[in-house]
Amino acid sequence: MSIIKRGYFISICVGLTLYLTMFQTLSLAEEKPQLYVIFDSTESMEPAKSAIADLLGAIDEKLQSRSNIRQNVRFYNFRDSIIDRETKVLSTLSRDLAASITHSEKENILPVLESLASTPELNDAVVLIFTDGINKSLFNADTDELINNLSNRRTQFHFFGPYSNWCDGELAIAVNRDNRALNVNGTEIQCDELTIPRNPRAQAFFIRNKLATLAFKTSGMVWPIFNFDQIGKGRTNAPVEAIEVAAQKLTEILLFKTDKSLTATVDYPNQVYVGETVYFEVTANGSEQNVGPTTSWRWDFDGDGQFDDLGTFVSKTFNVSGEFTVKLELSNNDVPAVVRNLHLPVKVVD
Repeated sequence: MSIIKRGYFISICVGLTLYLTMFQTLSLAEEKPQLYVIFDSTESMEPAKSAIADLLGAIDEKLQSRSNIRQNVRFYNFRDSIIDRETKVLSTLSRDLAASITHSEKENILPVLESLASTPELNDAVVLIFTDGINKSLFNADTDELINNLSNRRTQFHFFGPYSNWCDGELAIAVNRDNRALNVNGTEIQCDELTIPRNPRAQAFFIRNKLATLAFKTSGMVWPIFNFDQIGKGRTNAPVEAIEVAAQKLTEILLFKTDKSLTATVDYPNQVYVGETVYFEVTANGSEQNVGPTTSWRWDFDGDGQFDDLGTFVSKTFNVSGEFTVKLELSNNDVPAVVRNLHLPVKVVD
């Protein structure tokens, strides 16, 4: 082969390689916060505080490969009002909780639930509520509409409350609405008889507890938090494996929720010239875990939060050089709708 032909062949190969690398396939959606932790900071929760911290720490360890969950946890503290609403790393939250100062004011979780009800990111999330259950404002309020709203968010609430439960005479780590209990072996068993303490006051409390109702309505579970604070204290009925079993179960639930997503494959040149028209084409869509198919594709080209175009085939001309991120919002017709975002990097050169 002559030098000229060899050079021509090499040029074609290099050009083809550059051309192919200009196109990329993206199928990973941005996942919004999947875990919300709500903690009652009253003195009555002091005995269980370290056990709760251990539980969150155990969940963190099991999510080592899922930084999107571990590093994006929405944490709420509540007393008379919301005193904290921030995103934290799960391991940091665990450490902070173990060292936190408790307060004596009576709590009011109602504003927290009302705030959550208006949070768009709540869909497909898991919410853990740790409280001793003394929520007079919640129980005295008409919350039917609120609980129905939360129940329709495709979010699962788990209520860690004050009273233990028994399944056929055995202490249950958690129970669900179908009279099934999570036992110390980490399996769910059907209860012929599900009972709560033989204390009439405790039974009346449990029956009318709106947080337990919320958990059951959203397919969540009711967890007797005092089972956890008894670990290592020589209590006869305390399940030694409670934290490990609970962490494993909650991790499975979190991963199931997180994997319920919409995905898309987008073809486009990721490096273009100033003034060149860029074409973005959605060539494939996907949905998992019985989630309905994508029905809406909305594009934000300049990152201002306003959508500039819609559809599966759109174009954009960039008039200045630089590195840009185009956002594609995917959503479907589920009620409530599943919404996921793709971030598509584009480099514009002179």
